[in-house]
Amino acid sequence: SPVTGNVGVQKIYILVDSAGAYDMETVRQMPLRETFSLRSPAEILPTQAPLTYWMAFRMANSSDSLRKYFLDFEWWPYVDVYGTASDGRTVRHTTGHLAPFRQRVYPLANRNLVPLELPPGEAVDYLVKLTSDRSARAIPVDLQFQVRSPEAIRSWELNMTGLVMFFTGIFLVMFFYHLFVYFSTRDADYLFYLLFLFVLINIPAHNFGYSVQYLGAFDGFSAFVHKLDVIFSFALGITMLIFANVFFKTRERT
Repeated sequence: SPVTGNVGVQKIYILVDSAGAYDMETVRQMPLRETFSLRSPAEILPTQAPLTYWMAFRMANSSDSLRKYFLDFEWWPYVDVYGTASDGRTVRHTTGHLAPFRQRVYPLANRNLVPLELPPGEAVDYLVKLTSDRSARAIPVDLQFQVRSPEAIRSWELNMTGLVMFFTGIFLVMFFYHLFVYFSTRDADYLFYLLFLFVLINIPAHNFGYSVQYLGAFDGFSAFVHKLDVIFSFALGITMLIFANVFFKTRERT
């Protein structure tokens, strides 16, 4: 993983939990060097990879100020990060593409972000449980994660929000213009074009990961959202064919 400022990830130890049978307390009591293996998270996982992995690592802040950062587990369906609070309590942070949106520690679009803080000159040990799912859209190919600054996350959010608003705005203008044309002409063919534009209006937010945020109040939507790719593709194709056939009279011209 890369570093952010004076925050660095030290050695990463990995434990394969083939049966997914361990919990945090069991893993924490295991002797690190005897049960975990010191290996690179960039190592490609086998095709029939176990569904659960544990990672143990230490993050150190070599600066003289409090550092805030995010751990970004881009591809994982379920992520649990265990750290130690200032009073000694174990703190659990949950995220992941299939985790209910309202239960994610930092709910932002369909990102898997865990915000953490490091006091100046201190090091904190973390234990991470990564769980895959055969039904997920994409199975992770390695255990890599990124360390990102708050500025990088804010910049990403501003850029993505701007793109969503830009494309959605274009489709909305087209939709309302042709809605006006429909009411002016009462030409039923425009209804098919309006249906086509209605599908297009919803696609930018979905493609940039915001559909799960807009509908995050429904806990089961996180597990369903990847199916919208197929639904939107099908709806877009059908409405486009109907629009081309009716509005342009393609059958008559061919």
